[in-house]
Amino acid sequence: MPYLIVGVDPGHTIGLAALDLSGKPLRAAHIQQGGFEAALAELESWGSPSLIASDVRPAPELVLKLASSFNAALFVPTQPWREDDKKRAVREVFEQFSFPVSNVHERDALSAAVQAWRHSQNLLRQPASSGLNAEDTETLRHLLLQGVRQASALEMIKRLRLPPQKEEPAKEPALMPPVRKGFPFTPSAESLSLERTISELRKRISFLEAERESLMHRIRLLENGVTGARLADRERQKMAAQIGRLQSHIDYMNKQKNGRKWRAAAVSNQPQRISRPVLLPSQPSVPAPAPVPSAIADPDADLKKLNALRLQSMIEEYRRNRASQGR
Repeated sequence: MPYLIVGVDPGHTIGLAALDLSGKPLRAAHIQQGGFEAALAELESWGSPSLIASDVRPAPELVLKLASSFNAALFVPTQPWREDDKKRAVREVFEQFSFPVSNVHERDALSAAVQAWRHSQNLLRQPASSGLNAEDTETLRHLLLQGVRQASALEMIKRLRLPPQKEEPAKEPALMPPVRKGFPFTPSAESLSLERTISELRKRISFLEAERESLMHRIRLLENGVTGARLADRERQKMAAQIGRLQSHIDYMNKQKNGRKWRAAAVSNQPQRISRPVLLPSQPSVPAPAPVPSAIADPDADLKKLNALRLQSMIEEYRRNRASQGR
């Protein structure tokens, strides 16, 4: 199975693209159903991922899970590529290798794989001058991507290619060091094992840092969502209070309008009252003024008329008293 650099574009439709360790595009696909399990099965059929790349930072959960499942190194860009950069990278791949992609999901996955390969290309070019065959060169590149130093990686490959050594009977078994089949227990073997452990720890630390960054990003989103919800609730409360005030004002205005209509109707239904002055025997009768017709009687106008008649009566009584005193 070939070693791969895999780009992943997560989402409802998952985009996948794979390069070999020399940067040549091999496969691209998009998955619409199945999610993580379908993506995992698809990559297993392609080969053995050495490096899994995301096109955004922080790395999405799907990318982290795939990298953990394959125990592959993880690449996360320092900043996301712009759309123009993605299109340019895919166009260059097509011009060089005649490798097309069918949709935007495959394009983003391929651009992530290309970006990861470009970031690691100086490291991957080192085995070209090592004098190894093609298979060992790929193994060396794979080990370098896992964080193993080149000298230690070459020693590992050399030991893997050695034929198993026959165990010779020991004369003094109690004084002989333990022997591992095919790999004599020597200080160099122990150092190689330590080197491999250190590389695994480096890879694990890188993965945990990416996972921590992803979780912190989700926490910030949740905090912003909670803050936004609180602000929205506060705005809703303000709007509800304002609506309540407006409704109260509308109710008050309706009551005022209905009250005025009721008073107008009550006044219009009352009979017309005509006040006549008190007449003395010596004074001729003063005809009362004719009522002014109106569609709706005005109580204030009636009051004014009544006051005027009272005033006229008082004036007539005053004149009568003066006339009697003069006699």
